[in-house]
Amino acid sequence: MRVYKKDSAGNAQFVGEDHIDHTPKNESVRLKLGEAFDVTADKKQTDFKVLPNPMKGRSAYESAFEVVLKNAKKEKVTVTVQEPISGDWKIVSSSHPHTKANSHLAVWKIDIPAEGSTTLTYRTVVKY
Repeated sequence: MRVYKKDSAGNAQFVGEDHIDHTPKNESVRLKLGEAFDVTADKKQTDFKVLPNPMKGRSAYESAFEVVLKNAKKEKVTVTVQEPISGDWKIVSSSHPHTKANSHLAVWKIDIPAEGSTTLTYRTVVKY
């Protein structure tokens, strides 16, 4: 599959391409269209704690993360940050609003100013 987007003059500009494997009817398909060298992300874990067991035989952990998003383009961009999180999880604080896309995925849509940066911080509690 090839994807094109109209530029400011209305001309089609090639965005990227990917292939689609055999997919069952009515299932979602994900395409990786390319990588932007002028939009970057740097993620690091800033805290980690083992919490007291909420129930016998289960473990609970609290983690904090920081994701610095940089935009070298001359126009604002919106970046979708997708974080897979396993276990029974909850985001207890976040610098930006998120959605729980499914039981294993948190999603943020973050605007990054032209030639600027934005920092996403969040803290999760995960129970196994």
